[in-house]
Amino acid sequence: MILFKRTNTAGMILFFAVFLFIIFHPDTALTDDSNCKQIKIKVAHIAPEGSTWDRILKEFNEELKEKTDNRVSFQIYSGGVAGDDKGVLSKVRIGQLDGGGFTGVGMGKILPEVRILDLPFFLTNEGEFERVRTGLTPYFKKAFAKKGFILVGWMDVGFLHFYSAKPIHNLKELQRTKVWTWEGDFLSRVCLEEIGVTPVPLSIVDVMMGLNTGMIDTVFTPPMGAVSFQWYVRTKYQTSTPMGFITTALLVRKKKFEKISADDQKTLLALFEKHFKELSQLIRKQNIEATEVMKKRGVQPVMWPQADIDELRTSSERVMKNLIGKLYPRSLLDEAFRLRDSVPSNLISEK
Repeated sequence: MILFKRTNTAGMILFFAVFLFIIFHPDTALTDDSNCKQIKIKVAHIAPEGSTWDRILKEFNEELKEKTDNRVSFQIYSGGVAGDDKGVLSKVRIGQLDGGGFTGVGMGKILPEVRILDLPFFLTNEGEFERVRTGLTPYFKKAFAKKGFILVGWMDVGFLHFYSAKPIHNLKELQRTKVWTWEGDFLSRVCLEEIGVTPVPLSIVDVMMGLNTGMIDTVFTPPMGAVSFQWYVRTKYQTSTPMGFITTALLVRKKKFEKISADDQKTLLALFEKHFKELSQLIRKQNIEATEVMKKRGVQPVMWPQADIDELRTSSERVMKNLIGKLYPRSLLDEAFRLRDSVPSNLISEK
């Protein structure tokens, strides 16, 4: 009887010791279930269902599930069903989504200085864009992490062009058009107003309605965007001179990402880089193909006089300077210029 009481007392002491340990050390007291628990990351994007962008993201997801034995996967909402960047971001902030494929407009709501990559007439070819984006990626990753987001990786879209219902031959004609700008896109609004254009703000999901009703008659998008969203049906003219690049990336809430084991995080990031390197090559090819398809369907290229192009570049430079301290620090813009103008390493080796 005495032995039973002693054993029972010892058991009670052990029970309370474990109980208190769990309360005060919840992370270490529980088994590490990050290796066995299935983690589903809910993300949304505006690319149409079945588009190249959407397809590559889903292929990445299938390989991720395979390589992690279904421990990590994405639930992907395509085609703007969760809204545009603004709608997706609001859903992320209230916990309905864990992240999204954002353009610079959405990313800029989190980290304004990322819009440095979207400055018009700043990065004029793929080499410049890649040098600046790659060089600034470590900075952006740290900055996004401080805001509670993981920059999983970049997703290419391509050069932006104006597409219009009537031909635009010069700056004066552009000033007379009704140009769409993404609702809440501070950078595009400022850049358009600087050249004397009064933009018409609309959500991207309302652009087709705006074209159909005449609320707008001009949009800016990469060729694949004009085809994917069918905007080219209402805009039969394309300005040949590109304005710049559109920046896109996959962002995931840091709290969600940290629930994934360290090994699975590495797998996820490596697979994303692999698949979206493939996307970069496809996008370049398909933007060319999209331009050819639109030409066959009646979309005509329009060349601008060099004087008007030079005026656009001059106005862009004014905007760059005016946005110092508003969107980005001077030091970041200086570094972006340095990276843009640096000689590519392959050219150095050839000298």
